[in-house]
Amino acid sequence: MSGLLVHRGYHGSVEPDLEEGDLRGEVLFITDKLIYRGRTIKELTSAFRSTVDGYLELCGERGLQPKKPLSGTITVRIGEELHRAAALEAANAGETLNQLVTRALAEKLGVQIKHRSRGRQPGTRSGAKSR
Repeated sequence: MSGLLVHRGYHGSVEPDLEEGDLRGEVLFITDKLIYRGRTIKELTSAFRSTVDGYLELCGERGLQPKKPLSGTITVRIGEELHRAAALEAANAGETLNQLVTRALAEKLGVQIKHRSRGRQPGTRSGAKSR
C-alpha cells in the first residue's frame, strides 16, 4: 500500500502538521503549488480530490493546459566514472545511453516499458537515419 493519495492521474502527499494538529498535503510532480488540509485521512482525501478537480476545472475555464504529473524526462548527476561505464556499455550493446538507463530502471522497478520510436535507433550515430 502506498502512502500517497491518487486521483485522476495526480498524486498527493500525506503529512502530519504537528503545530496545527491536523494533516496537510501537496499535489506532487507538478510545477504549480497545490496544498490541501484535513483533520482526518477521510477529510484530507476529500480535500485532495477537490483540489485536483478544482485545478483541472480552473485550467479548463482559463484555456490553460494543466501541468502534467510527470514529463518523462529526468536529469541525473552520476559522476564521470559511472557515466563513462554506462556510455561504453550502451555502445557495446548497440543502444543509446537513454535506452540503457530506461531499461535498467525498468528492470530495477519491475516495470514493463513500451517500445518507442523516438530518438536514435540502436547502432546509429547522431543525425544518421537507420534503414
